Amino acid sequence: MSFFPKDQFNIKTSKSIEQVAWIMQENTEAYRPSYFWKASGKMFWGNVTGYSFEIQPVNTFRNSFAPVIKGKINNDVIDVDMRPHIFVTIFMSFWLLICVGFILVATATMIINQEFELPLTLPYLMFFFGYSIFILSFRHEAKKAKIKLQMLLEDHFLVKSDKLKKSNKVVRIIITMIAVCLVLFGFIGFLASATGTMNDMNPNIYHDQHSLNDKNGIAVDSFGNIYIGEGETGSIQMYDHTGLFQYGWSFPTGGGGWFVFGIDKDQIHVVTARTDSYFVFKDGELVYSEENISYEHSRDLQKRYNMSETNCFIMDNTIYRISFLNTVKIENNSAGYADTIQLNAPAWPFPVFAFWMIAAVGMALLFMLHYKRFFSLFEQNPV
Repeated sequence: MSFFPKDQFNIKTSKSIEQVAWIMQENTEAYRPSYFWKASGKMFWGNVTGYSFEIQPVNTFRNSFAPVIKGKINNDVIDVDMRPHIFVTIFMSFWLLICVGFILVATATMIINQEFELPLTLPYLMFFFGYSIFILSFRHEAKKAKIKLQMLLEDHFLVKSDKLKKSNKVVRIIITMIAVCLVLFGFIGFLASATGTMNDMNPNIYHDQHSLNDKNGIAVDSFGNIYIGEGETGSIQMYDHTGLFQYGWSFPTGGGGWFVFGIDKDQIHVVTARTDSYFVFKDGELVYSEENISYEHSRDLQKRYNMSETNCFIMDNTIYRISFLNTVKIENNSAGYADTIQLNAPAWPFPVFAFWMIAAVGMALLFMLHYKRFFSLFEQNPV
C-alpha cells in the first residue's frame, strides 16, 4: 500500500489500438485550458503520442489535486496509472514532514511534563486534516477521470447491490448527524465560552467564579492557597490547599489582554500590558493601583515580584504545575514528595481550544462524507 494516493487499473476494450489512439487524440487538448485558452468541449488536455498518453482532465475550476494520467495502449487492454502532480506531491511531503516534526516535539513535551495538554494535539489535527484532504480530493478527481475514460473506451461499469447501497446510506446518515452535532456543539460552546463568563471591567473585587478557559499563571501563598490567573476574563481565582474555590476577582486588562502576576508577602501584584496598569490585591481586595506605567517600570515590577504567566510556580524547592484538566501537581524531588490537587473549577464551558478541536473534527467528518457535493459547488454545468 502506497502512502501517497494513486490508482492503477486496466481498461478492456474491443477497439483496435489505432481506434483507441484516435479516440484519445480527438478528446485531448494540446494545451491546458485557461482564461485566454478556452476548452473546446474535450475531456482531457496533455499529450497523446503514438500508443501512449500523459493527460489530465479538463475541469471548469482550478484543482491542484487533479490526477496526472499516464496510459499505454495494447491490443485489447489499456494500462492506466493515475498519480498526483509531482509539485503537489512535493508540497504535501513538506507539509506532512513539518507536521511530523511538530508532532514529535509535542509528544516529547507531554512525555517530559508527564501530562496531556490539549493545545499540543494541534499538530496531530493538522497532519490528519492535510492528509485527508490530499487523499479524498485526489480520489474524487481520479474517480471522475476514470469514468470519462470508461465512457470513451466502452468499459463495463461495476454496480453495487441495492442492499449494500441502503446499508451505506444508513451509516452515512448516522455519521452525518453525529458530525453536525459536533460542529454545532463546537461553535455554540465557543460562543458561550468566549462571551458567557465576561464581567464589566472593574478593579474592585469579584466573588464570582470563572471557568479556567485560558490559564494565565499560578502562585501559592504561605498558607498553601492557590491563585490561578484566567486570561479570557482578566481575573484571578483563589482556591484553598484542598482545591476548594474561595473567591475570585477581576481587573481591567483591555478585553482579554495579556497580564502577569506574582505574590509577595501574601499580596498579589499584577501588571497588565494593554491597559499599562499595576495593581496590588490583598485577600481579593484592591489595596494599590497605578495607571499608565512606563515600559521600564513594568519590567522592573515584573522582576521585583517574580511575575509570570506560565503555569508553573516554585516555592521552597516545591514545584506547582496547573494542567488543562484543572489539576495542580505538587512535586518536591529533594523530599521525595508528590501530590495532586483537583480544583473544583467549573467543568463547563470547556477550554476554547477544545471547542475549536470538536468543531474541526465535525467539519472534517462532514467533508469526508460529502466531499463530492463540496466539489460540485465549484463546478459549472454545461450550457
